[in-house]
Amino acid sequence: MYVSVVHTGKEQQTKQDDKSKIAEKAQSVPVKARIEANFAEVTSSPTKKAEFEATFTKDVSKAAGISPALIKITGLESGSVIVSFDIIPDTSSTTAASPAAVAMNLAVQAADPNSVLRQGTLTSSVTVTVPAGIEELAQENASPTSAGAIPQYFSACEPKTYTLGLDMKRCYTCCTFLCQTGVEVPQIGGTDVLPGFRAQTCQRLCLSHADSTERGSCE
Repeated sequence: MYVSVVHTGKEQQTKQDDKSKIAEKAQSVPVKARIEANFAEVTSSPTKKAEFEATFTKDVSKAAGISPALIKITGLESGSVIVSFDIIPDTSSTTAASPAAVAMNLAVQAADPNSVLRQGTLTSSVTVTVPAGIEELAQENASPTSAGAIPQYFSACEPKTYTLGLDMKRCYTCCTFLCQTGVEVPQIGGTDVLPGFRAQTCQRLCLSHADSTERGSCE
């Protein structure tokens, strides 16, 4: 007995939209991590090399909160041991953090001695290098409110009833001031942005917020 399943146009469109969202994030990001280890010893045999790579992958994936399958090691270099690896996009979900956001997360954790990454077997003194422009790419692929409640720099700047052009300016000024000076640090992929990127991030997020509220505006 055969059962035919008919998909409506709306269902098909929804699936296509989901695939499009995943495709937008489908860009691997190359990262380099420097591990304090003896390169000659690590690479002295295929077995030792495989054990090192497996442990490194476990440390990184645990810290990033992603599947080990999304970490692809592409090479090892001396100095102590420099691990080149790609962060692969999670194409199974439209809500998974983008590779760029994961890379930024790892970079932030590498600078924090109390982070999960720095508690790893091999990554206790790791340094992480990410490509130029990764901050902007992470911002493009992440929703500022995806990690939880709407931040105050958005909620405190709600629609009012002023002239549209002036409203947008008031909204942007309100938002950027609270974002840059408030206790809530803007986040990318669930991780606080680095201090040097805060002003730039706030400007980008608040411009988008002000534009979305232009019809009603904010004070």
